Amino acid sequence: MPRAKYKKQPDGRYRTRIYVGVDENDKPKYKSVYATTVSELERKAEELRYQLHKGGDVLSGDLPFSTWAERYLRLKEGKVSPAYYSGIRSRITYWCDVVGDLPLSKITRSDLQVHLDAMAEKSNGTGKPAAKKTLVDYQRTAAGVFELAISDRAVYYNPANYLEIDRHAKKEHRRALTAEEQRWILDTPHRAQTAAMIMMLAGLRRGELIPLQVRDVDLDRGTLAVTRSVGMVNGRPVVKSGGKTPTAERTVNMPQRLIDYLRPLLADRSPFDLVVTDTRGKMLSDTAWKRMWDSYLLDLNLKYGTFIQQPTSKFDPKGVPFVIPRLTPHMLRHTCATNMVMAGMDAVTVKAQMGHKDIQTTLNIYTHVTAEHQQSQVEKLDAFFAARGIG
Repeated sequence: MPRAKYKKQPDGRYRTRIYVGVDENDKPKYKSVYATTVSELERKAEELRYQLHKGGDVLSGDLPFSTWAERYLRLKEGKVSPAYYSGIRSRITYWCDVVGDLPLSKITRSDLQVHLDAMAEKSNGTGKPAAKKTLVDYQRTAAGVFELAISDRAVYYNPANYLEIDRHAKKEHRRALTAEEQRWILDTPHRAQTAAMIMMLAGLRRGELIPLQVRDVDLDRGTLAVTRSVGMVNGRPVVKSGGKTPTAERTVNMPQRLIDYLRPLLADRSPFDLVVTDTRGKMLSDTAWKRMWDSYLLDLNLKYGTFIQQPTSKFDPKGVPFVIPRLTPHMLRHTCATNMVMAGMDAVTVKAQMGHKDIQTTLNIYTHVTAEHQQSQVEKLDAFFAARGIG
């Protein structure tokens, strides 16, 4: 290996310059390499020569992280859903705030790890420790920026691939509604009830429910066709053909309870009418959905909450404390999947009904339900022992 010509810097490091080509005026261009020892300098110089030999664009690797992050965002724009893109952009903003000015090729695993660890202790958004899924999302976004640079031969190493997620990070557990909470949905009329019934009994996502038309519902066959979805852009619904993923476009078989609920509701409706609308009969925007859902929760809270002094109205000027769990649309969808698992449906059928992209998502529900079932059975054993004075 040829020895690098080196020069010792005032800070004690060694430096050498490697010829990397010519500029637009045919003037030679050089890239400086630094190291704390001569042997390290020679190793780095050889690595750089190897990159050049392989056709690497080593000067692009010196561009700041923020420049590559912008390229990554442009690559994703229009190719993922608006909601997913918004999440990527938020995570990119965080990484640009903390390492955006650093040359991409100079960023190490430690440079990234310290900020991921800080997020594990206190998230910027909530002030609370970030959940494990959130940390994984941030790690994957950083890795995506480096993968783009690797594909362009600007760097040959992805430090984000080696980030460690705090093993104590809280896992986000999506819970299903209890039997009592499911009865709340079944027994409480409200303009949001139809949305809740379809999500809980057919497993639709909010983005699949909002553009659902009467013609998509075949009550005689007991099926519901998911052929469109919406993403929210600046709070307004943007409709696209197909589902969230290729597997999300599907035909869902409805249980009889949902068929019976929808039959009188859709009897005199036009095939092109939306099944669920805002108060003007239009497609729900982000704001309209939130207002409808919040109103629904207030009704459920007033009807099923336990109060020291029972309010007479959800608009009581003294205020009504919110005492029931805050049910979310995704909890209803998760309830649908859980009910299918508990009913004994096989994983392939559940995956098809729910439109899961990955079978592992479906299997995770089986694992969670099985764990809960085992715990409930052990609790029965404890009750048995207690009743007989054993233990």
